[in-house]
Amino acid sequence: MRDLTQGNIHKTFLIFSIPIILSSMLQSAFGLVDTAMAGLLLGPHALAALGATNAFFGLIYSFFYGHAYGLSVYVGNMFGAKEYRLLKTSVQTNILLVLMVSVVVAALSILFYRPIFYYLNIEDVIWEDTKIYFFCLCIHLVVSMCSHFYLMCCNAVGVTTFPLIISIISSVLNIVGNYVSLAVLKWGVMGLGVSTILSTAVGFLCYYIRFRHYYREMDVHKIRVTPHWRYIARVLPASGSNIAQQISMYAANFIIAPLVNQMGYVALAILAVGNSLRNWIIVFYNAAAKTGANYIAQCVGSHKYHLIRRAARTAFLHCLVTTVPIIALFVALPDTFTALFLQEGVESAAQEGVRQYIRILFPLALLQALCGVFHSIFRGIGSNHKLLTASLIGTVSSIISAFWLIPAFGILGYYWYHGISWALELLYEMIVYFSGHWVPSSIRKQVMRGNRDEPFSSSST
Repeated sequence: MRDLTQGNIHKTFLIFSIPIILSSMLQSAFGLVDTAMAGLLLGPHALAALGATNAFFGLIYSFFYGHAYGLSVYVGNMFGAKEYRLLKTSVQTNILLVLMVSVVVAALSILFYRPIFYYLNIEDVIWEDTKIYFFCLCIHLVVSMCSHFYLMCCNAVGVTTFPLIISIISSVLNIVGNYVSLAVLKWGVMGLGVSTILSTAVGFLCYYIRFRHYYREMDVHKIRVTPHWRYIARVLPASGSNIAQQISMYAANFIIAPLVNQMGYVALAILAVGNSLRNWIIVFYNAAAKTGANYIAQCVGSHKYHLIRRAARTAFLHCLVTTVPIIALFVALPDTFTALFLQEGVESAAQEGVRQYIRILFPLALLQALCGVFHSIFRGIGSNHKLLTASLIGTVSSIISAFWLIPAFGILGYYWYHGISWALELLYEMIVYFSGHWVPSSIRKQVMRGNRDEPFSSSST
């Protein structure tokens, strides 16, 4: 565990973010490996099946992601304030909540899969493969969300090396499992799902064991945790707005999903490959964003308000330094990356579509990267209303522009509606940031003037 606010800020960002980048790359490799093997060994229909229900799971995950972000900010505050007893009870209680809720959600999703598929406009030609993979993803939801909560709490207490180790282990298991299930057992898309479930479950078990060690370091290992609503309620001021913000982000994709699926399985195959590749851009800016959010949260907990503005500027700098080169690499070599997923001569329309996706949408993804850093800054300092407003602007503009552009321009409309929504959201965030209203009023004077003597107030988060 580490106090991020000690030492040189650029060195801290670098040391903290590099393991996040590497572990996130390995986590993204889950999806990349699944997508690559599906495309090369099973064909475009399997590719389409893998991405056909992404919008649904994105909406489901948004609740858990929002609560995880809120919990990580709260844990960062408690770690900075050295309230270790409250930290342990909050982590254990909230992960138990996630476990119970995810089991219920997974069961209901499996039970009502037909209405979900009809809403999403799943084509008959990919229905069976989509159903098999959908059931696997429902089971995966339980272990992946519990594992994600532990990962976020690791970052909140300044730990990034252990998540990197877990990502390495899980990625190796996933790759081996994919090869065995596809090439040896011939399980098709079910094999992809099963190997993902098992590799993630191993990671979750490792996180559980590791946190027992952290509790011993904090000298709270002998404290018995009795789950109670109050330990959830204490996190809600930080998580409530984050849940609403995440849901608003993913709701747009869910509402637009029938339009996207209506474009056909070739378009879905293009988007499955393109989105998997774009996740690597998200990896790089997300590292700067996570580092900034956890750094600022610890500053709030330890009353080091004089470091917050500098942390925000450093997050933007690290975002640009890491994200711009990876975007340039993809745009310069679209043929190389397309060949990783689709064999030459198979579905030439899909191959050209992936190249077009890279050339058009990847440069626009820089806008998304800057929005992500603003999200982290607002979240870390507790400016949750500004965070929610920014996401609502992005959501509303996404829905309006998608229903206008996709019917008129097809998959090109898909690319441009993303750019419009990111640009409008970024404009709002820049206005808020440069006006100084991104800082809650209770600590605005201390932050903007660089003071550190104002006592911490939980109401500010």
